[in-house]
Amino acid sequence: MIKEYFSNSTKAAISSSQAAARAAASSSAAAAQAAAQRPASQRNAQANQAAANNTGEQEYVDANGNGLIKGSVDHIYHVPGSTYYNRTKNVVQWFKTVSDAVKAGYRAPLR
Repeated sequence: MIKEYFSNSTKAAISSSQAAARAAASSSAAAAQAAAQRPASQRNAQANQAAANNTGEQEYVDANGNGLIKGSVDHIYHVPGSTYYNRTKNVVQWFKTVSDAVKAGYRAPLR
């Protein structure tokens, strides 16, 4: 009787681990399929974001992935939390990284 109990519980453990492995494989396949079905522009945006993350540079983005760095009329960029960030109202362009702002010809504020 004891031998049968351990034998059945071992079989149940193996069966449940196999089921978990199948579920994980199914889940990753579904994620890959969903990624392939996204529009090319969305895949490119995600690739660009991943490339920015590889540089180690901090990205300033909201929950929707929009940049939060403000580019002002005077070609000065303001990062969230900086002195003039909340006062900057005439935003010409938004950026995700400081290097993006610099590449576009914007400079850091003097203070």
